[in-house]
Amino acid sequence: MTHTIRTLRAAGPSLMLLALAGAAQGAVLTAGPGGTYATVQDALDAAVALPGDDEVRVRFGVFPENLFVDLDGSGDLIEMSGGWDATFTSASDARTTVIDGGGLGKVFEIQTEGSDRFVLHGMELANGEDTLRAGVAVFARDTSSVELYNLTIRDNLAIADRASSGGLYAVLIGSADLEVRDCDLLDNTVTSTGTVDGRGGGLTVELNNTSTARIIGNRIRDNVVTVAGSGAGLGAGADIIQFEAGSFFELTDNEFRGNRIDASGVTGTGLMLSGTNWVARRNRVANNIDDSANGFGSQAFFSTFAGTAVLSDTLVVDGNARGVQLNANSGATLRATNLTVAGHFTERGILAGTSGGGQLSVYNSISVNNGVNAQLDPTVTEGSNLFTNDSGLFIDPLIGDYRLAPGSAAIDAGDNTPPGGLGPIDLAGRTRIFGPAVDIGAYEADDVLFADGFEA
Repeated sequence: MTHTIRTLRAAGPSLMLLALAGAAQGAVLTAGPGGTYATVQDALDAAVALPGDDEVRVRFGVFPENLFVDLDGSGDLIEMSGGWDATFTSASDARTTVIDGGGLGKVFEIQTEGSDRFVLHGMELANGEDTLRAGVAVFARDTSSVELYNLTIRDNLAIADRASSGGLYAVLIGSADLEVRDCDLLDNTVTSTGTVDGRGGGLTVELNNTSTARIIGNRIRDNVVTVAGSGAGLGAGADIIQFEAGSFFELTDNEFRGNRIDASGVTGTGLMLSGTNWVARRNRVANNIDDSANGFGSQAFFSTFAGTAVLSDTLVVDGNARGVQLNANSGATLRATNLTVAGHFTERGILAGTSGGGQLSVYNSISVNNGVNAQLDPTVTEGSNLFTNDSGLFIDPLIGDYRLAPGSAAIDAGDNTPPGGLGPIDLAGRTRIFGPAVDIGAYEADDVLFADGFEA
């Protein structure tokens, strides 16, 4: 059922509404004024008690509730969606349903196990407050799956001596699966009042065993981590960790912008990804801020300690401290290709190193207009990079346009067969290798477009 909705959704709103209307194989339960249930929690409880695959439709409006659902391993599917009209026959994609936690605990806790499936979309979840996992908390086990899309998760606060996970938190155990796509994680806050770490302002994902997760096409903005004492601040936008080599993580087509950390130690103001077998492609990381006195925390931190990790076609620009930090440890392999890193005027653009026999390569990448453009350990393999400042590389970096300018030295200057291969498309979604050779950096220039200086 989920696959059908996703396919029709891409075709247009009217088809999506038809898919939703006929989605449930079991009961359709309605919540809100005019619905069968006055509260969302009552509708969820009823869906859990019923056999089969059920759908919960929530009317537009504000619901002051703190929700909890445990699918108890029955193997059923519950799909919950918002934005429904007064007759519960059509829904809007505008996220007009708001679950308001009112500062009384986390907004929504979701627990799945066995072969349970839970799908949530079309609403806003806001104003939770807790010591940990203040917004939406997902606990998925066994072969269960959770799918979250078209959500806004905002203005949630985790505050404690050791606080973490302000917006969305997910822990996956066994072979559980998570997908988060087309969501906005905005203005969530983690405040640690003691002398310990604070982490995961917008998004936290922890993968164990053979679990899998895909974070695709989300906007993660203006989240904050603050640590009052001597602890570190980690991953204000996103904090992602894989604990075991059997798990797999994908991070694709996301934006991390305007996130901040104020702590004595800072890593990953935009995002921090540490794990085993992961792929990160076509992510934009910009304007994330280190508010500490030290001012050297990286906007993006990527590390691997087992298996093979791939980073490509990614933009890291305009931070007030370090750009991107890359580490390959304990015999693991990290392949970085087609990065654009610029505008870190007081710190290093790219800092890359290995330990314990790790293998790290940096190819087809631009790092310019930084305090030090690149610092690569001698153990790092590199090729076809541009690390020398050149005012003619980009269209207009002053307004954040880091596409390649006509005549840029990066055009057709890359290596078509770097270690780990090229990404299939560039940051703008265009095919890689437009011309005799791949371009250097996150964007592939359109040689026809710029052939005579005018658009065709």
